[in-house]
Amino acid sequence: MNKNIFKLTGTKLGILITIFILFLNGSGVDFLDQIELKALDERFIKRGPVKAYSPIVIVGIDDNSIKKYGRWPWPRWRIAEMVDFFTEADAKVVGFDITFSEEDKNSELEFIKGLIKDIDTGENVKEWGEFGAGFKEDLKSMRDNADNDKRLAEAIKKNGRVILGFFFHTQESKQNLSFEVQLDMTKKYPLISRSKLGAIIYDPPELVDYQIFDAYTAADVNIKQLSDAANGFGYFNIFPDIDGTVRWAPMVLEYQGIYEDGDPVIGNFPPLALQILREYLRPEGDENEEISVFIDKYGVNEISVYGYMIPTNEYGLMMINFRGPGGTDETGKGKTFEYISAVDIFEGSVDKKKFKNKMVIVGATAIGIYDMRVTPFSEVFPGVEIHANIIDSILSESVMDIPPWANDFDKLIIVLLGLVISLIIPRYKASRSAFIILMISAAYVMFNFYMFSVGNVWLNITYPMLTIAVTSLCLYTYRFATEEREKKVIRGVFSQYVSESVVNEVLKDPDKLQLGGVKKELTVLFSDIRSFTTISEGLQPTELVHLLNEYLSAMTELVFQHGGTLDKYMGDAVMAFYGAPLDFSDHALKACHTALNMMRKLKKMQALWARQKMPKLDIGIGLNTGPMSVGNMGSKFFIDYTVMGDNVNLGSRLEGINKQYGTNIIISEYTYAHVKEEMICRQLDLVQVKGKNLPVKIYELLGDVRFEEAKAENRRLKASRAAAKKHKFRRFEDQTLPERRDPKAKSFFELRDRFETALNKFFAMKFEESIKILNELAKDYPKDKPTRVFIKRAEAYLAEPPPADWDGVYVMTTK
Repeated sequence: MNKNIFKLTGTKLGILITIFILFLNGSGVDFLDQIELKALDERFIKRGPVKAYSPIVIVGIDDNSIKKYGRWPWPRWRIAEMVDFFTEADAKVVGFDITFSEEDKNSELEFIKGLIKDIDTGENVKEWGEFGAGFKEDLKSMRDNADNDKRLAEAIKKNGRVILGFFFHTQESKQNLSFEVQLDMTKKYPLISRSKLGAIIYDPPELVDYQIFDAYTAADVNIKQLSDAANGFGYFNIFPDIDGTVRWAPMVLEYQGIYEDGDPVIGNFPPLALQILREYLRPEGDENEEISVFIDKYGVNEISVYGYMIPTNEYGLMMINFRGPGGTDETGKGKTFEYISAVDIFEGSVDKKKFKNKMVIVGATAIGIYDMRVTPFSEVFPGVEIHANIIDSILSESVMDIPPWANDFDKLIIVLLGLVISLIIPRYKASRSAFIILMISAAYVMFNFYMFSVGNVWLNITYPMLTIAVTSLCLYTYRFATEEREKKVIRGVFSQYVSESVVNEVLKDPDKLQLGGVKKELTVLFSDIRSFTTISEGLQPTELVHLLNEYLSAMTELVFQHGGTLDKYMGDAVMAFYGAPLDFSDHALKACHTALNMMRKLKKMQALWARQKMPKLDIGIGLNTGPMSVGNMGSKFFIDYTVMGDNVNLGSRLEGINKQYGTNIIISEYTYAHVKEEMICRQLDLVQVKGKNLPVKIYELLGDVRFEEAKAENRRLKASRAAAKKHKFRRFEDQTLPERRDPKAKSFFELRDRFETALNKFFAMKFEESIKILNELAKDYPKDKPTRVFIKRAEAYLAEPPPADWDGVYVMTTK
């Protein structure tokens, strides 16, 4: 056994630390999780406010309103006046972040009710003397006029677009309720039952038996008179994280209760914000739209309303993308959303046009009412504005999301950072490695912030930064303690670009890696998988990674075998160039051999994938030759050996052009000039690619002259042997035998010559003659797609001839 296996090195130490941090990430550490929550808040602050585009108006029961009209709650007739105002202003929907769970306290009404009761029961009648026959009816009329709840119910019913809020009691708040009170609440369940979700889709159906959402057994709902008049209901519960900050909104909560007869009461309900949004989006006359919830084996998969998809976690919690600070400034203007004080409505000092076709949310914003929350932007944030942030996040399709791949991505980043640091520190000088690590840290922070602020994706930053900090500290300590020798840099950098033999040659002349770039003639190769996005959607992440790694490994090996330099991977695409860092004159020929061998290797892999029931990959390849800038285009601290220039861009365009002609390999006329003696190429077209002013001839690379000639000779020998056997000749090499040729074995030489004859006719505007040749060619080569392309193009020109000065150039409008 090799004892060096157990010898501790800087790299091994870094890997061990990375594994330990992976363990912490998987098990969860409350302290680190809270740090991540604070880091999330900091990202909101650094991003700053973003404009809210949703048509929302918040009507605040603010301090000015309380001073003007007295402490909250106000008489219901005043709320009724507000609702009437919204009706006249033609507000699209009105939501109340308020629950009217008790009847309005009105001493006048109670007095009148007492009189009517006395008359009905005969009690105390003598004390009042003799009453007229119509006095009781007058009392009833006075009672109706004094009934504020009835007045508010009539206003709500007349409006027809009012959504009332209600409140689920948590375990903590429920402890203060007696059993009788909880039972009474259960009896009121029918008052909100018409707003429960009806479209929860379970896949598979047996998941219906599992508890997905948080369940509550008590709820404060609105009184029956108001409930019957309202358009719908939504809960306004908001649950802060462990540190007291609100970041999530539950999109579904479950109500569970038991009637006195033992029958269960179960229903799933949407929040107030979602009910307001649904009513806002609902077309006139539409009564059937449900808030759809899709649940799979991983939990909540998707929630949608009128085509808007709401990303949530597996428990149906939506991360709120707070638009900015809450409340109003010194002038009373909303900092993020439009605010109107309730006092302005009652005094008629606000234009009704501000409310037309808007979503109006009424709620308490006065500090003394205590409906204040802690959010990433503020420790004093009006609770009513949280509903506005939820709505705007959904309408702007910018809900903060933790995608399904985020957890795996976090682990991958931890591994990559740990491995990179474990490799960098032992191999570089302390100052250089420290700078690189600083750059990597800054790059990840910027990437993380970009994904947050632009992509609305929350990726963990605490564990990756912990990986960098702890691994670096331990490795520097280990390095300085053991005085580990500095490693070679060039080999570690260039092994990812070129083969080992090329690395060895480069090491003999390190000046080849000088900063900046040099201009020289090179050949660039681009390859890309066709319809890769569609293929990837049909695969599991592990299958996709395995398939892509297998393909890229095979293609990269071919690049190295032919002396090419791997520039980069661009997703599923490969970019390579030939002729640098080592000079060789036949770089165009090497690139062509690489492209042909890529196609041969791909066919073998396709057969293997077919047996494995994996998707069939097909690729396009583009080659161009010309002057390019090559060298280290980065900094001395981070090497990126690459090529740049117009000729590089042309190579990329040629790869994409394959889609137009149904081909696999297209080369430019400049590459063709270098390889026309060794390669079989047919001219495809004269095109002007996107971004270029001058046209360029393009050719399809069909094969290697020597290879195709050898194949033809092999076919001839096989035919001769078959003829000898048939005629019982002992020496089948006898040259007197007639050559036997398989009529199905067409050659690239023949295809090239016949196609170019048709192409010449086409450019000469002899479209009928061109079509005739192409139709004959299509019979002999039924799978040749360029032939069909030019048949259609020639037929189109035959029907509508081009102008007399037509130059034959085909202009590409896409990349």
